[in-house]
Amino acid sequence: MNSRQLEYVLAVSETMSFSKAAKKLYVSQPSLSQYIKKVESEIGADIFVRTTPLKLTYVGEIFVKYANAIMNEEKKLVTEMADISNNKLGKIRIGAGPLNSAIVLPYVIERFSKEYPDISVVIEESGETELLGLLDSGEVDIVLTVMNPPVSDMRIVEEVEREQYVLVVPSSLDIKNSEYMKEKKKNKRDLPLIDINECRHLPYIMQDQAMPAYIIFEELCRKRGFMPKTKVVCKNVNTAIQLAGRGIGACFVPSSIAGELPQDKLHSYNVIGSETGRVIKIIYRKSMNLSQIHERFIEAIRMFYKDNPEV
Repeated sequence: MNSRQLEYVLAVSETMSFSKAAKKLYVSQPSLSQYIKKVESEIGADIFVRTTPLKLTYVGEIFVKYANAIMNEEKKLVTEMADISNNKLGKIRIGAGPLNSAIVLPYVIERFSKEYPDISVVIEESGETELLGLLDSGEVDIVLTVMNPPVSDMRIVEEVEREQYVLVVPSSLDIKNSEYMKEKKKNKRDLPLIDINECRHLPYIMQDQAMPAYIIFEELCRKRGFMPKTKVVCKNVNTAIQLAGRGIGACFVPSSIAGELPQDKLHSYNVIGSETGRVIKIIYRKSMNLSQIHERFIEAIRMFYKDNPEV
């Protein structure tokens, strides 16, 4: 039994489809079917029940369990050999949502690449809810996220930073326009403070109700005795920023975005009473033996939050 046989069987078991597995493995479907039949012949039992979709036999369930264990051990061996060879070549695969991909990872990759110029970085950009699936399937090594993952003894979760939210107001709607510009010139690193009650008249670009930004912002407004006037509802923070840039309304976004915004069009404020923020987390599989390059990449993520004055 060799690694390719195990890889082919696992690919079919993950997709429960010969056609999907063949596409994933870049082989023809007839060739893959023959390969699986050969493996079944070697072990003397069927691994799959040929229904639509496929199903694992009892023998197949046992085979897949041990195949996964063997492949994980093989990955550990490869990881350790990479460390021994000083990480001259390699690849690191990161899963992240659109915001972290756009704001955090460019800084992190720039810093990381100075130390490891020959290591390639693959970014799997996906919604927060899909990231754990990518991690558990082995499609990514590390996930950078703000979600609270279900408790699992298969993963390690590290809290990196608690990032505050800031209020972003189009300059055309900002009643404190002149005061804001004076404050920013006087103190370039710190954002001015504002009471959300001063902005109760503004139209708002709100995120989906399940998002932390919505929950925290609505609570802030409720405590001040009003509900925000919703102009637009969207899920993507970058969309909210683009809409704010057009003067459509104000929005409540993570502070890491503040330093990237055009200050002539958008003004960013720390909101009095908004101590609660989103918790940035790094998640990886417990079975994965972190290599030196993984550890250095994680350290570069930590440094982003230390070096970014707006976070």
